[in-house]
Amino acid sequence: MRNRAGHCASLIESMIMGIQGERNLEIWGGIGAGNVLDKGDGVVVHDHFRKTFRRLQAFRLYRELRSRHQPMIVTTAGSTDFLLASHSGQAIDEPGQVVMVVHWFRMKQGRMKWLSRIARKHPGLSIAVMTSRLKEIFQDAGFIHVRQINYPSQLEPAKTYCESEPHLLVAGAARMDKGLPHVVDLVQRYAEQGRSIALKMQVSTPNHPGKIGQADHGRHPTDVQHELDRLRRIGYEPLELIEHSMGQDEYRGLFPGSIVLQPYDRNDFFDRVSGITLDALAAGAPVITTSDTWLGRMTDRFDCGVTMEKPSGESLESAIDMVLSNLVQYRSRASEAGMTLASEHGAADLVEHLADPNWWQDTAKGT
Repeated sequence: MRNRAGHCASLIESMIMGIQGERNLEIWGGIGAGNVLDKGDGVVVHDHFRKTFRRLQAFRLYRELRSRHQPMIVTTAGSTDFLLASHSGQAIDEPGQVVMVVHWFRMKQGRMKWLSRIARKHPGLSIAVMTSRLKEIFQDAGFIHVRQINYPSQLEPAKTYCESEPHLLVAGAARMDKGLPHVVDLVQRYAEQGRSIALKMQVSTPNHPGKIGQADHGRHPTDVQHELDRLRRIGYEPLELIEHSMGQDEYRGLFPGSIVLQPYDRNDFFDRVSGITLDALAAGAPVITTSDTWLGRMTDRFDCGVTMEKPSGESLESAIDMVLSNLVQYRSRASEAGMTLASEHGAADLVEHLADPNWWQDTAKGT
């Protein structure tokens, strides 16, 4: 199994828990991955990838793993992974031999053509996707073995929601596509109005130990740094900026009692699953996010928060006030959603399925 450094530690951990005692598992992650992942019996973690040489390392690793003729699972596959795997050895004929787990995939002009070429060259390449739209993309490209799965997660839903004084939470790395400017605008509005609701905000850099095996030397992109500087200049007293790396327990401790803000860009997150949304609902925390996204569809499905047509500081403020005005009901519905999703997204047996040629053969029969 190979993992792109910086993506989905919770995904890998859930898959580890799903196979303990069943088979041996090797994981290749970034430098320091062994310090982040909770390893179990039969699990070996290789601190392998360095950011500067990741693609070259990945190509060499693909060739090595392909030569072993053992099942290989790429847990966060992107376009580069398809290209590297395609050129790393002989044709992939057997389903389950090489599995790409695709969380999201940006389609660009001409990309369907080379996907189709890869599908013809490697008829056994198996693809697990998170949404029906992704399934259609890869099937249209000619891949035979495509399955839609739920985002695997070891959610531990709270038996009831936290009744503490609410605070706002922005979890995850600070990024423009996750609506950072809208959050800064919200804080500016609160400061001008003299409001004092607490806001906890992770402002980790792109490379930090909270992501699988990356060193703590990352820097924010210029546009992100500009927004963070603007945020600090506001001087909003109830704001808590969390810049240090966090373990899973500390991270999950942010969610109880919170209202989780996810004013994500619709184009970038139309079809992307969010582990933060799942973590929020597992803690009984209402979510405020963008409509017509996977996050928004989950929020509307359970009526466990508010979706915004056009995220902005003003629409965030309005949505927060809506949740606060009916907080007990929103928390209750979020808690119920967390229990439902914990069942739907359980990772038990997932690795066994992904590496089972018979499971993938069923897709060729249309099941």
